[in-house]
Amino acid sequence: MKCPFCSKEIDLLSEEIVADCPQCMFFFYLKHTLRIMFIAYSDVENNQETYFHNLHRDIYDPFIVQYQDSITPREGAISMGEYIISQIKNLVKGYPKEDLLFMVATLREAATWNIFEDNIWASSHLRSIGHILTNLVESFNEELFGIDSIMYENDFVSILILTEELGKIVSNVFHSKVFGWDNNLSDMIKTRIENEKLDWFHSYYEVKELLKPEEIEFDDEQINYYLQNRKMTTSQIKKEVNGELHKLFGFSTLDLKKFRDKCIRVAEKNGQILEFTSRIQGMAMKVCFVFIEQLSSIEVDKEIIENIRKNITYIPTYRKGNPLIELLDPYMDYKFLFEYENLIAFGVLDSGNSISIFDNLSVTDHYIQDIFGERATTPFKKAQEKIASLMAYKIAYHFDKINDYYVPKIHNGIPNINIKIIQGNGVRKRIVDVHNQDLGDVDVIVVDIINKKIFNIEIKYYKPSTGFIEILKKDKKIFEDITKIKKRSQWIKENTDTLITAWELPLYEYLIETIVVTARPNYFGKELEKQEQVIYKTFDEILRTKDRM
Repeated sequence: MKCPFCSKEIDLLSEEIVADCPQCMFFFYLKHTLRIMFIAYSDVENNQETYFHNLHRDIYDPFIVQYQDSITPREGAISMGEYIISQIKNLVKGYPKEDLLFMVATLREAATWNIFEDNIWASSHLRSIGHILTNLVESFNEELFGIDSIMYENDFVSILILTEELGKIVSNVFHSKVFGWDNNLSDMIKTRIENEKLDWFHSYYEVKELLKPEEIEFDDEQINYYLQNRKMTTSQIKKEVNGELHKLFGFSTLDLKKFRDKCIRVAEKNGQILEFTSRIQGMAMKVCFVFIEQLSSIEVDKEIIENIRKNITYIPTYRKGNPLIELLDPYMDYKFLFEYENLIAFGVLDSGNSISIFDNLSVTDHYIQDIFGERATTPFKKAQEKIASLMAYKIAYHFDKINDYYVPKIHNGIPNINIKIIQGNGVRKRIVDVHNQDLGDVDVIVVDIINKKIFNIEIKYYKPSTGFIEILKKDKKIFEDITKIKKRSQWIKENTDTLITAWELPLYEYLIETIVVTARPNYFGKELEKQEQVIYKTFDEILRTKDRM
C-alpha cells in the first residue's frame, strides 16, 4: 500500500518491516497486534490443560478452602468473578483501549475459521470470549488505559484464560439461579455446570450443523413455481424483509453485502490487507481495512454507509447495569466492523459469516425486536409464518418421495398442508369439534401404509435464542398448544373413515400418532415427549428420516 502520509510503498504482507515513517510503522503495528492475539489464542488452545490446571491450583483451590464454610456458593462465585476482573484490569492497564478492542477482530476471524474446520462449538465459544472481552474493556474507566505499545503475547495469554474463566463463572452464577441447581463452591467456580438435559441441548444446539428453515430449497419445478406465485420462496421472503430492514436500519442485507465486497476490492487494490497467521492450505486469516476518506469512492450511497457504520460496528453493549451478567450479552454476533483511528477494518471470513447470521436472523425477527421494540415485529412475524409453511411443505414433500408413504395433494403434485378441510372423492368435512368450533388446521398429515399409521405432524416455529433465559421463556411455549394439538389428533382418530374415503387409502385400522416438530432443538422437547406421549423431533431430524418412522 502507499502510505497516505509519506507516500512510500509498504508491503503489509511482507514479514520484513522496512519503514522510517511513524505512520508506516503504525500499519505494521496493527498487523503486529492482530498477530499477538492470534499467538496468544493458539497458545491457550495448545496448552489449555496446563494453564487451567495451574489456575485451579494457584487461585481456585486456596479460595475454596478458605471460604467454603463461610459464604454461599453463589456469593463465592461472584467474589471470584470480581477477583478475575481485577486481574484482567491489571493486565490491560496502560494499553490503549482502541488497540485492545481492535485485537478482538482476530478472535472473531479465528472463530469463523473454526466453522470451516467443522468445529461449531469452538467457533461459538470463541465469539463469546470476544464479546465478553469487549464488554469488559468497555466497562473499565478511561483512566485505566494509556499509550503503551503492545509488544508481547504473555499478557494476552493470561487475559484469554481469565476471560474464558470469567465467562464460565458468570454463566454458572446465572444458570444456577435460573435452573435452581444446588452446587457447592467448588462446582460453581471450577466446573461448567450442566445437567443431563443441558448437556443434550449443548451437543445438539451448538455442535451439530442443522438445516436452517431460513434456507429451505426445493428441487421440484412445480412446487417452486407454486411457491413463487405466492411469494413464498426463501429468497422472496428475505427480499420483503430486506425492504423492512431498510426502513428500520437505513440499509438492507443486500446493501451490507455490496458494502463489504466494495471495501474488500478497495483494500486489495491498495494493498490494505493484514495477514496475521501462517498460511494454512494456501489460505491465511486476514483483516482488510479502508480509510474513512476512501469510503467516498465506494459505489454505495453515503447515507447507507453511515447507517451501516452506526449499526454494524462492533461497539460494546455493556450498559453498566449488572457488571457480571451483562458481560454475556450476545447481541454482537451480527456486527463485524472495527473502527480504529481513521480506519474501518473487518475480518474477511468473519464479515461474510456475520452477514449470513444477520440475513437469517433478521428473517426470524430475532434482533429486530431487541433494537426497535414491538412496533417493528409485524412484517417479520409474517415472514416467520411463511417459513413455518415452507417447513410444512418440505416435510410433506420429503415423505412423499419415500415409498409407501401417502401425502395428500391439492393439484399438480403440490402437498396439501395447513389442512382445515378433508376433501376428495365426494367428501368434504371440516376439522371441528362436536360444537362446530374450529379446532385449527393440521400442519401436515402423512400416512405410513406399511405400518398402518397416520401421523399428525404439528410444526412449532420459534425464533433462535441467544441465552438460556430466552430458551426457557420461548421453548416452554411448546406446552401451550398441546391440548389443541391432541384434540386434532383425536379428531383424526374419530374420522379415520373420512380420510380413507377422501384419499382412497387402503382399508386398514390405522394407529394415530402425533409428532411435534420444532425449527430448532427445543430444551423441553424430550420432556414434552415423555409427559404428553407425543413424538418430538427437530426439523432437521424429521428430514433425516430415510425409511419408516
